[in-house]
This record gives sequence, C-alpha cells and structure tokens, in this order.
Amino acid sequence: MNTQLKILKQIALQAGEIVKRGYSAQKEIQHKGIVDLVTQYDLKTEQFIIVQLQIHFSDYTLIGEELFAAFLGVPIIHHREVLGVLVVQQQQRRRFDESEESFLVTKI
Repeated sequence: MNTQLKILKQIALQAGEIVKRGYSAQKEIQHKGIVDLVTQYDLKTEQFIIVQLQIHFSDYTLIGEELFAAFLGVPIIHHREVLGVLVVQQQQRRRFDESEESFLVTKI
C-alpha cells in the first residue's frame, strides 16, 4: 500500500473513532438545511478530517460539507455510464428549484 493511501486509511479510522464515540452519546442536533441535520460529532469529525488532510496534503484546498445548508447534485452521465456527480452547495438555507436543476443537467 502506498504512503498516501496509508495516511488516508489512518485518517478514516481515526475519524471513525470520533463517530463511534458519538453514536450512543447525548447529541446536540441542529438543522443546517431544510431536511439536513448535523450534530457536534459530525462537526468534530469533519474538522478532524480537514485538519489532518491539510497537514498531510497541503497542496490541496479542502472544504467540508457541514457549513453548507443547501445542496444540489446531478449525475454526470455519458453513454449511459455515470461518471460522477456535479454538486452545488450554498451556505444560506434554501431550496433549489426545478429550473436550477434543469440548468445544471443541460450543462453536463
């Protein structure tokens, strides 16, 4: 296993420990979006991952998802094969409408 993969595996295992500690603990649940919930353990896990990735992979810019309240994702499909997902996020709580979704679908 190459060095970068070992580092990523270790970060994932350590982040998993944070999640496990919070599994049966009392949680402070917040609504970050219209239907999305976030707990202090979600925030701690994300912060841990971002810090560790910045330490080990400083050439990359990293942002988490927990500070975003609105999310829209559309699949990137080419010849019936899903190649990935185009994601748009926004910090303000809102609902993306059908025209915005259609716009993204036509761009890919």
